[in-house]
Amino acid sequence: MRPPYCLDCIYFYITQDVRFPRACSVFEFRGRNLPSIEVFRATGTHCPAFKIKEGRCRASPAPLNSGDIS
Repeated sequence: MRPPYCLDCIYFYITQDVRFPRACSVFEFRGRNLPSIEVFRATGTHCPAFKIKEGRCRASPAPLNSGDIS
């Protein structure tokens, strides 16, 4: 089983604190690492709160528009 990808989770957000830029609203965690990594380090299991954002999936990134720069 693959670990959850925080950027695709509805609970993940970016903070304005450059020292702790990544955060999870469920666990009220802020840090340098992705929250799913910290959950795994602390519990030995993958994040139980992961919920995918609508329209997001790491396996199928959005196609580039013709005006996008590669």
